[in-house]
Amino acid sequence: MPIFFFLPAYMLFTGTPIFFASAGQYFAWRGIYFLLTLATWYVMQYPISAAKYYKIWIGLSPVFAMATLKALWSREKKPAYQVTRKPGSRKNQNENGIKNWLRQFRAVSLQVGLFVINFTAIFYGIFQKTLTPELLLIASLWSVWVMWSLGGICKAALWPKIWPAETAA
Repeated sequence: MPIFFFLPAYMLFTGTPIFFASAGQYFAWRGIYFLLTLATWYVMQYPISAAKYYKIWIGLSPVFAMATLKALWSREKKPAYQVTRKPGSRKNQNENGIKNWLRQFRAVSLQVGLFVINFTAIFYGIFQKTLTPELLLIASLWSVWVMWSLGGICKAALWPKIWPAETAA
């Protein structure tokens, strides 16, 4: 999935189209694909909004990719088990805010990088006129969709919502 998120930026930076169809044909085929995908997600996730799970899947795609690579690299020997940090653990209480934030940033650095690359690519493509107007429109809209997709996971990791402490009744 991350490669799919890099393609509009590639088009905008290099001026190389990755498909050879008119804008109308592209929107027709992508529109059909998009509607079928939405219908599938709706059926699979009903009654919860499919967009919520879509953003979770997209946000965790680097984690899934790393887990797959780790499993493939360690066919002979099982990888060492690492305990996940718990929110109330003593080690977490001793860390300062910036160190914790940097650890969270490292976790979503791929998503942040793709977000920044796509954001920059839109302006580069517009000002340098790297593509024809209709391809520029398609690639820019694609980049905006990428930023929408990745923005939620970046925001959740870097600026988490602080819930009020529960009090015993």
